[in-house]
Amino acid sequence: MSGLFFGLNISLKGMMAQQTGLETTAHNIANVNTEGYSRQRVNLEASQPISGLVTGGGQLGSGVDVGSITRIRQQYLDTEVRTETSALECQTAIAGTMDLVQTVFMEPSDNGLNAQLEDFWNEWQELAADPSSTPVRTALKEASTALADTFRQINQQLTEVQAGLQTQIDDTVGGINQLAAAIADLNKQIIKVKITGENPNDLMDKRDLLLDQLAALGNITVTNSQDGSGNYTGGVDIKLGDLTLVDASGATVISSEDDLSSVTGGSLGGLQSLAGDGTSNDSVQYYIDRLNGLALSIARSVNEIHATGADLNGDAGAEYFVFTGGDGNPIDLSSVDWSDPAASGLSAANMAVNPDIDADVTKIAAAVSGSLVLEGNGDIALQIAGLGDAPMVYDAASGLLTSQDGGNYTIASFYQNLITDMGSTVSSAERRIDNLQALVDQVKNQRESIMGVSLDEESAHMIQYQHAYEACAKVISIIDEMLDTLINGMKA
Repeated sequence: MSGLFFGLNISLKGMMAQQTGLETTAHNIANVNTEGYSRQRVNLEASQPISGLVTGGGQLGSGVDVGSITRIRQQYLDTEVRTETSALECQTAIAGTMDLVQTVFMEPSDNGLNAQLEDFWNEWQELAADPSSTPVRTALKEASTALADTFRQINQQLTEVQAGLQTQIDDTVGGINQLAAAIADLNKQIIKVKITGENPNDLMDKRDLLLDQLAALGNITVTNSQDGSGNYTGGVDIKLGDLTLVDASGATVISSEDDLSSVTGGSLGGLQSLAGDGTSNDSVQYYIDRLNGLALSIARSVNEIHATGADLNGDAGAEYFVFTGGDGNPIDLSSVDWSDPAASGLSAANMAVNPDIDADVTKIAAAVSGSLVLEGNGDIALQIAGLGDAPMVYDAASGLLTSQDGGNYTIASFYQNLITDMGSTVSSAERRIDNLQALVDQVKNQRESIMGVSLDEESAHMIQYQHAYEACAKVISIIDEMLDTLINGMKA
């Protein structure tokens, strides 16, 4: 009779194991659309056999136990997804901002800087042909004002874009800190469950989802935590670039004031590149510096020639372009160190036509100084008109172009190269985005094929567990009949 009761226990354990399988299957089905969920599997093991219950000395199996419930996931695919996502988000940040920079320059356009430059040089050419004409002089003044306005406007817009980058960096760092704190909290919960010998599958899924989100913000390295004896605890350590973000002690709060130079991936890496010092053409400062250099080069070159001329009153040419200081007055250009003009406060942001010339176009010096100011004397205007195509040399230290025979630039070609650099940076980033997006999609699909829930597969498992459950119940029913026969037979 004891054997029959032993059979009841085996069948009961079987029913409980199959019920666990059904519940796990139901959990999988319920989370078929849950982001970051990894399908779970019940690992069944034969129970410890018992000796002495079988005549002849054999061992009798004692049924089935639920060994563990594990999630189906491959860590190396997680690493691949995060690495490629980090690179993708970096290029996305660069492309987005550089596309905005392109919009600021509005090239090609009738209202762009290139069109303003052409009008400016053409008006000087017109003045050279008719230097005494007040309408021509007025048209030149208006073209000059429009040019200076365009320089100031572009500089202001680029500066606003640059200021926006710092705001984005601060927001991104804040997002990183929030994710790090959440991951550190999940680490603690997971470690507590691991100590009991159980698998906190759903908690680990939540942590992995946060790690995916963190990788989109910066290049991270994730390693499994170990205790002092070298045993894995279930927690993870995270580095952002070279910075420790999460370890056994919890999350480390970082700041945008920290040295984040090692963060080269994710949106933070892209934003840092864009906010760089101007040495690379994927930084906004690069375009601000070259815009300033172009504005100062034009102003300095025009002023130098204009100073050698005479206006309609016979007076020496004054400064044609000026740069206003913080007090609103023109900066004394004679005291400027042109090897470092920015130190004197000169930039495209404060370029303007001389107010005296703006008020009186007769002060435009079109004639050679010392000559009779007669109708048709427009040699100075002609020299200035020629600046647009004059050979120039670029000095990287000062950022200025200077007229020099054999120079490999003109003002026009320098500006065109700037626009080309901009377009090339955007095109390169967009091309990388396309390639990286395809790679991310491929790796994600591969990961999803392993960790994702298949309704067809879960339905098959459900039927399998159902039939096993019913079979165990049938065994119990049969044993019950046997016990009834045995007991009632003994009474008879």
